[in-house]
Amino acid sequence: MFKRAERLNASRDFARIYRKGQSARDRLFRLAWMPSAKTHIAVVTGRKVSTKAVVRNRLKRQVRAAVAELKPQLRSIDLIIQLQPGMTTALKYTDIKIDLADLFGRSALLRQP
Repeated sequence: MFKRAERLNASRDFARIYRKGQSARDRLFRLAWMPSAKTHIAVVTGRKVSTKAVVRNRLKRQVRAAVAELKPQLRSIDLIIQLQPGMTTALKYTDIKIDLADLFGRSALLRQP
């Protein structure tokens, strides 16, 4: 979904964002971000969300698709999206996209028109 250059995958980048960046959360997501020259994104989850890898991977794919639709509106940031345990109740893509867009808006991560 995202090009290799658009992904966050180095542990030092994760540590830097968690240590120096800002964060916000709601019932489905926890975001951690910091300003950057280009937008880089990572979607992570754990077994607390679901013990089944199939479910976790499907949720991550849905979140990546929602972020891809919202990406043109995002500021240039390094962003980590963590899925929360309540995520399995929102298996519909529209619920995920609406909740993610709302959290981005409340966190001032979207560009102003």
